[in-house]
Amino acid sequence: MKYKNIIYIIVDAFCYNNLNMKVGSKPITPFLNKLSSKSTNFTQLYSQAPYTEASQITLLSGENTLENGGYLLGNKTIKTPMFQTFQQKGYKTLFSYSPYVYSKEYLRNVDKYYYTRLYRIEPLFLYRFNYYREKLSNEKTLTEAEYKICILLLEEALDTWILQCQQLLDNAEEIKVIKDKIADEVNIADILEKLETERNKFKENCTSYLHNILLNSEKHILLKLNKEFNKTKQLPHRSDLIKLYSEKMDTYQYKFTKIAKKQHIDFKYLLATLLNDKDKKRGWQNFRNLLHSYLNFYNNTPLSSYLNKIDEEAKIEISMKELFDIFEHDILTYDKNNENYFSYIHVQDFHLPSVFHTFDSNNLQLISEEFDIAFELLEQLDNEFKGNIIAALSARFCDLKIEQFFNSLSEKLKNEFLFVITADHGFPSYENPPRPFTYNQTYTEAFHIPAIIYDSSLRNNITVNNLTSNMDIVNIMQDLSFNSNSASKISFVNRDYILCEYGGPGCPVISEKPIWYTLIDKDYCISAECSLNNEFKYSCIKEIYNIRKDPEQKINIVKKLKKSELINKYIDIFRQRHTILQKKYAGDKFYENLLNKIDKERRDEN
Repeated sequence: MKYKNIIYIIVDAFCYNNLNMKVGSKPITPFLNKLSSKSTNFTQLYSQAPYTEASQITLLSGENTLENGGYLLGNKTIKTPMFQTFQQKGYKTLFSYSPYVYSKEYLRNVDKYYYTRLYRIEPLFLYRFNYYREKLSNEKTLTEAEYKICILLLEEALDTWILQCQQLLDNAEEIKVIKDKIADEVNIADILEKLETERNKFKENCTSYLHNILLNSEKHILLKLNKEFNKTKQLPHRSDLIKLYSEKMDTYQYKFTKIAKKQHIDFKYLLATLLNDKDKKRGWQNFRNLLHSYLNFYNNTPLSSYLNKIDEEAKIEISMKELFDIFEHDILTYDKNNENYFSYIHVQDFHLPSVFHTFDSNNLQLISEEFDIAFELLEQLDNEFKGNIIAALSARFCDLKIEQFFNSLSEKLKNEFLFVITADHGFPSYENPPRPFTYNQTYTEAFHIPAIIYDSSLRNNITVNNLTSNMDIVNIMQDLSFNSNSASKISFVNRDYILCEYGGPGCPVISEKPIWYTLIDKDYCISAECSLNNEFKYSCIKEIYNIRKDPEQKINIVKKLKKSELINKYIDIFRQRHTILQKKYAGDKFYENLLNKIDKERRDEN
């Protein structure tokens, strides 16, 4: 075999802090901790963006999140998707595919994929179109470029949904892990026929059809069809689980509540939240929100109620166990045939929402074993525990499933491979102390993620303490795979700072919406907002935390640094990046740049 193979696992929203957490004397990620001790392990690696859609661009290209006008069109405008580079080297590319609005474009240079969920059009209607809905309502029209973008998004949505319906009817391999989850009464053929009718109506008059969606989306037939399409079977083991475990769940919940109530409110933190905000109205709002966060922490959702909730409705994503099982089959097939493979596996179990058992399995023995491991962790609860129970149990569950996947592959694979584990971003609301708001670009835990690269031919520990961006991981994997390098021979990037960026929620029209920047170095975490229509200046900086002296980021020192010369250095860094984006995307150049790239791509295809 010419190159090393790659098994690339992304655990959605998995904070680096999970690797350091314990319940009593027990670590919540014992396997990942052990694996990192015989791998290349990055301790200061940060995501390029604090949300999945935005960070996905970097994960699949190694490019800046906003370099191609944001993530409005997914990776449609990315110059070189990561899969293309590996495919050109002869790799078979294997992808876990979560159809999400424009997701057909994520299949560029993918040889084989499996759906991890049924298609849902609600995010397009209620989330991504929201910006254009508001603009149309206020101004009664959209620009020609805006119409083109919206039409492109809707075309993409309909094509993706119709394709999945056709594959379900054809019993295609791509739908292998989702077909058995659909409710028996769902008539896919009928839904497909109606979808094709709607697509024909859309093609007859794109603008009129689009107006109807933007102005009357809640009553639109596509939403009704999607609701019918997404009916799934009830999980058969719910009553058994409640009967077996509700008594224990109540016991642990009572124990945790007693522990939580002994942890006093940090009044200094509360006062700082009120006084340190330049906007007094927002300061009061943050003060109230922080009090509310403390109450939520003290009254943690009872575990028994949580169990009821996650088993009343099947989750929209398949479990990581199902995903690992199907990927393992293909990986072993490629390995047996001495074919190079690159497998990309994005798992949602930690984030949508966090779970601690294989929720879509009918194997009660398997689930019982998973619960026993969860209970072993809960037995260790003591007064020092300051985390979130559900998040801790979910991290333990993910650790267990990754361990089983790794061990099974290690026993069976004959060729060299890299086993890479990272995340797309972190998630602040899983943290203690409680936060005044889930403002994902404010805290380092929204960006600080693990990265563990196990090399089956090396098996020794290299700890990389350099400041590293997840943009660097793509090149590192290529160096380790294509050039027969060992990690000990690679000169790892050591950045002076990490500059993260995000176009905000909804539709990232970065020419008109403020861009959220976060700069992280060894001393500070600094967050700022600025529109491309404005020049970057001091007032754009919203939060500054000294992460050496205040690692929990409780005290915003933006006022204290106002007169410091030090702040000028950081303003210059923000301004340089802001100027680059202004030159490419300010005003009309945003749509012009995006649409020109799409037109060029279509010409190249023809």
